[in-house]
Amino acid sequence: MNRAKRLSLSLIGIGPIGASIVKLAHNRKHQWIGAVDIDPQKIGKDLGQVAGLNSKLGVRVESSLEQVLQQKPDLVIHSTVSSLEKVYPQILECVHAGIDVISTTEELAYPYQRHNELAKRLDQQARKNNVTILGTGVNPGFLMDLLPLTLTGPCWEVRHLLVERRIDADLRRGPFQRKIGAGLSIEEFNRTISAGGGHVGLLESLYMVADGLSITIDHVEESIEPVVATAPFTGRLISVDTGKVLGLRQSAQGYSNEHEIISLSFAAFLGLENPADRIVLNGEPMIEMVIPGGIHGDAATAAMVVNSIHNVLAASAGLVTMKDLPVPRAMGRICNH
Repeated sequence: MNRAKRLSLSLIGIGPIGASIVKLAHNRKHQWIGAVDIDPQKIGKDLGQVAGLNSKLGVRVESSLEQVLQQKPDLVIHSTVSSLEKVYPQILECVHAGIDVISTTEELAYPYQRHNELAKRLDQQARKNNVTILGTGVNPGFLMDLLPLTLTGPCWEVRHLLVERRIDADLRRGPFQRKIGAGLSIEEFNRTISAGGGHVGLLESLYMVADGLSITIDHVEESIEPVVATAPFTGRLISVDTGKVLGLRQSAQGYSNEHEIISLSFAAFLGLENPADRIVLNGEPMIEMVIPGGIHGDAATAAMVVNSIHNVLAASAGLVTMKDLPVPRAMGRICNH
């Protein structure tokens, strides 16, 4: 793909992250030629208006994916839900149309453990239709998998990897707060988790790292628990009474030869102090990296998608993960003030 060529893009799903992707890609001078959403309030409107741009893009939001694919964009960006089973038909429709796909679906970031059969089918169809499929985002897709893998570059050996992500959920949008159970009773939280709630992506990141380091994981231990308010909390968007849930703590540990080799820790709750992203490599040499305040998930996910476009267009056909491609870069985006 000639990088001087103005790329044509289409979007599936214009939620908060999808809107951020529209804005960033527009700033990068990519051309939007199609968009689809299920929200009746968005269908028929201009994509620029729906995404919150100050100008129209001349692209009507459609209700049918088929209409959008008929325009033959260079690439489709897919931003809807976390479940691969739910988005599989949409992605497959793009593949059959012969169009590359980048998706923010968390379970697609490394689907071989949770959905191995679906992953095999997608890879087979992608190769058959000569297209590339990538699942990416900030987590999974970068902070807990690609970034730690990159940090192992100067290591002679890695004995243990610890990744911690700590988020003050009070600074995040409402859907994220609901996703982590903020405001629920403990009983409601437990029911939500039993139904598949909580953060999606720890397993995907753990197995991507293990695969990237050629480590065989014998078994994985997971845990998830509510963080309960010990006093009333008044937040930016919601207030939580004593005894109700502020958010969650979640973890996954991977074992090889009965030794813990990978530990991923995710904490997100209202009022969390000292938010940060931290990576500790116990090896030769020892490496510790801390990002004070942490990386904002929504904005970073949009950047990961847009910064991966050229890598996907240049990749071999098939289903790929972030460890299979060059590290994405914000090329030409250094600003001198």
